[in-house]
Amino acid sequence: MFLSIISSLCICMLCILIFLRVLGKTQVSHLTPLDTINAFVIGAMVSGVIYDQQLSVWYFVFAIAVWAALNFAVRAISRYNIISKFMFGTTEYLVKDGVLDLKKMKENNIDAEILKSLLRGKDIFYLSDVDDVILETDGSISATTRKNIHDSFLLIDNGEIIPDALKNANKDETWLLAKINKFGFKEVKDLYCFEFTPKRGYFLEDINGNVMLRVDDDANPN
Repeated sequence: MFLSIISSLCICMLCILIFLRVLGKTQVSHLTPLDTINAFVIGAMVSGVIYDQQLSVWYFVFAIAVWAALNFAVRAISRYNIISKFMFGTTEYLVKDGVLDLKKMKENNIDAEILKSLLRGKDIFYLSDVDDVILETDGSISATTRKNIHDSFLLIDNGEIIPDALKNANKDETWLLAKINKFGFKEVKDLYCFEFTPKRGYFLEDINGNVMLRVDDDANPN
């Protein structure tokens, strides 16, 4: 019995390691909702194998293979922006230009005290010092102070425009299309990603992996 449990645990651990490796998970510091679901489901699978002696460990191997296939399917359809937004959420500004967005804070169940607690983790102790605070998709925050402003906006990801990022950057699709045409690209789908950083410039990478850094007049005004 004990040898059976030990061998089952070893096989389960090996399968989970392969599962994580195949999915490209080298760290768990940034958890998505899908990662949380994976943790619950895989935990239930392992406990079923350990506590139900009539259940063969090879059922676990089969189940985790099927679960991995489902993960690949979910990740494939999540390349589309509208599905990705539903599944993983989007980044949101809790503070913009020093002003708290009370609506966004309420939607995310964050009050001023929770915000201050999160800011203290970033060595920021006064709300008056904050310029922007972004709530990331994993629940963490990114913050800039009035002494260190470095907003950047990922406007294109996987060949698709990110409308919320355009809105936060105070730009529109007409501006974006004109900009990528100026940089030598005909369509949005020709780019893997496009990042705009005011006062610094642009980072572009096309679908072939070619990287371009550009500084333009409207990104670095005199």
